[in-house]
Order: sequence, then C-alpha cells, then structure tokens
Amino acid sequence: MIGDTAYDIKGAVGAGVDSIAVTYGYGNPIEMMRSGADFMVDLAKEIGYILKI
Repeated sequence: MIGDTAYDIKGAVGAGVDSIAVTYGYGNPIEMMRSGADFMVDLAKEIGYILKI
C-alpha cells in the first residue's frame, strides 16, 4: 500500500500488507511512522527502489 496519511498506513497494517508512506502528500510523516509504515519516501522515484523495479 502506498499512502500519504496515517489512515492509509493503518489500513495497510490492518490488512497485513507492507506500506510505503509518501511525504509529498497530505499526511504528517511522524504520524505515518507511528502508525507502522514499513518505508517512507520523499520522491515518487524512490518507490521503485523499494519495489526493485
């Protein structure tokens, strides 16, 4: 799951899937990490490095 709010991250945790928090959206990065984000990125191109594309 890729999301920009703590709600997105909480949804991923609840569904049992990995999550990538993006800091360029609406959410607060600290709240997303506290919600259990597995990864955090500042740029969209960094998502590819995590996904190994």
